Amino acid sequence: MASAGDTLHVWRAGYSAKKIVLKDTTGQLADILLDPLAMPQAAPAPLFKDPPYDGATDPTIAWIESDKSWWIYYTARRVSNCTGQCDGVSWVFGTNYGIASSYDGGATWQYRGVAARPGNPDLNWDSNQNTFWAPDVVYDAPTNTYHMYAAITPGILSGWNEGIANVVHLSAKDPLNGWAYDAVPFTAVHQGIDPVVRKLDDGKLYLWGKFDDVMTSTDYVNWILAGSIGHQGEAQYVFHWKTSTGYLRTRHPPIRWGFGSASPTTARTGRTNRR
Repeated sequence: MASAGDTLHVWRAGYSAKKIVLKDTTGQLADILLDPLAMPQAAPAPLFKDPPYDGATDPTIAWIESDKSWWIYYTARRVSNCTGQCDGVSWVFGTNYGIASSYDGGATWQYRGVAARPGNPDLNWDSNQNTFWAPDVVYDAPTNTYHMYAAITPGILSGWNEGIANVVHLSAKDPLNGWAYDAVPFTAVHQGIDPVVRKLDDGKLYLWGKFDDVMTSTDYVNWILAGSIGHQGEAQYVFHWKTSTGYLRTRHPPIRWGFGSASPTTARTGRTNRR
């Protein structure tokens, strides 16, 4: 039990740490002093806002060694640019990949502009009219190469289900110098969006997205079909724990989760509470 003269360190979620010094008055612990400790304050909320359009979504985070900082690539939806003036949902199309960076471990973030749009010769699309959605960035240490998997739709459309979407592969030795277009890993007839890539214990790479198929590769470039996961959803987050592959994804209206037993193409599905 605490007694007079003791110092307690108290942390409360969402607040900076406090030091409580107990003082003895009339034989009881009656008074306390609250003093801030020399620790970082709570992170701001929101953590980051896209300065041009206030529409940052679909973030992916990567450590950029050459810059000694964390970078977030995100879909820069054109929200403030299009309020009340756009055709349908055209404000979610024609989007860039915004970039924000942090030099303090993620406590604060600074806007760095947008990623350069590489041409897409295999698709014959106008790179100035493409829609870039939900990137995923992974780093391959043996080759010192960053790999980005980008969902790209041609044109600026007015409806969610119009047009086609494809997952393309970009690479960079140093993202500070921009990205090079490599290849289309595969072509989805409809809604090939929200790619996520992870390397599992078998040494292979796996790619999931808003499609039933799961793709696999050993070199980040050439992909073949590994199987089908089913239960199509959006905004996947895939993680590996012990001998299993877990993933989270949204299915309208609930949020769904799955957890596979060693295989990235099999899962038990469930539901989480949306809070």
